[in-house]
Amino acid sequence: MSEMALSPRWDKPAVFAAVYAVVLLAVSWSIGWDRPCWADECHFLRVINDFASRGPAAVVDYDAGASPLVFLLYAGWGTVFGFDLGSLRCLSLLIALATGLVFHLLARTVLGSGRESFFLPFLLLLNPYGAGLSFFVYTDMTMILFLLLATWAAIRGKAVWLCCTSTGALLARQYAAFLVAAVFLFTLFRFVRTRDRRFLSLAIASAVSALPLAGLMAAWGGIAPPRALVPFDGTSPVAFHARNLTLYIALIPVFCFPVIVMRANVFRFGVRTHLFLVALSLIYFLAPIAPSEAALLYSRYETVGLFHRFLVSVLRENIAVHAVWFICFLAGLHVLLALGGSVARNVRGTVDAPDELLLDLAVFSFLVLMAWSYQTWEKYALPMVPLIGLRVLLFPYRSLSERRSGEEHVPF
Repeated sequence: MSEMALSPRWDKPAVFAAVYAVVLLAVSWSIGWDRPCWADECHFLRVINDFASRGPAAVVDYDAGASPLVFLLYAGWGTVFGFDLGSLRCLSLLIALATGLVFHLLARTVLGSGRESFFLPFLLLLNPYGAGLSFFVYTDMTMILFLLLATWAAIRGKAVWLCCTSTGALLARQYAAFLVAAVFLFTLFRFVRTRDRRFLSLAIASAVSALPLAGLMAAWGGIAPPRALVPFDGTSPVAFHARNLTLYIALIPVFCFPVIVMRANVFRFGVRTHLFLVALSLIYFLAPIAPSEAALLYSRYETVGLFHRFLVSVLRENIAVHAVWFICFLAGLHVLLALGGSVARNVRGTVDAPDELLLDLAVFSFLVLMAWSYQTWEKYALPMVPLIGLRVLLFPYRSLSERRSGEEHVPF
């Protein structure tokens, strides 16, 4: 049995689902089932009730910036099981369980069976946002569920399934477009490289999946419903924000720390490469992490999320907070360099690793798209967690003795 093998008694999806369900219930108990609505959950409850009273016609205009599918889903659930907070949170737990199970099945597809594919989905619950979004009534976990299903469909070459799940992701949250763009580029590249028409079908499926959201945007007259754009005087808030890139790169080692440590040998570059990354990381101080105008407008917080708030409360001094963020940003650049090297090797044809290329493109696509988001918030990095977790674990594992005797990793 290999070092990463798991006992056959445990290496079953049903066993994983049972364990994940127990952990979700423990998370629910620790948060408190009767806890009053938390943060944006209060607002989402009002939107859900609005959808329940107005029906599908509500999609034309409603008081939220996210796509309407999740509100329709919770409104349908509430119509059957009741609109009290406990009932709606039950649906959140079921969605979280489905997300964990799909993540596990995707990990088995990409990594094979074993300890890594069994425990990797728990990376979502180690994250305070993942734990909270598994329990509270939010839109994010539904989007992550569809993103994982779409990733599985792209890897397995299921065009119809890819179209349906990508549509679901986009109708849950608009910024799921990063995966649709990555899949389109990946399948188009594979078609040009192999002339296999199955990849052309997948490219067409990913493009078609964007049509329902495009139709909604045409009806809205923008990227979100008119009421959601009122704070922006009805104008589009889309613009390039360098601090978004700074934040989401810095969050890579924060949110994915366990898997990065497991493959730390991959980021052991040469001295000149490390010095180059240190020099490059100084751009952090040109766009240091700070809350967006939208965050200051909508909330009383002057941070970009829980980790930032934790740093401020512990370190207090602004210079110390930015020093930690700078170190995280530097570590994130190391991860991106390794992924960039993988993309270069796949494009040049020196390696042929389609699963790796798809995940690499998804990460870079996320960063490019989120640089144009009007909101700078830690929570929005959560969709990167399963993708980077899978991608990093695809790098080969080497023991400590192998690392000591081996050559330094060459990124390109």
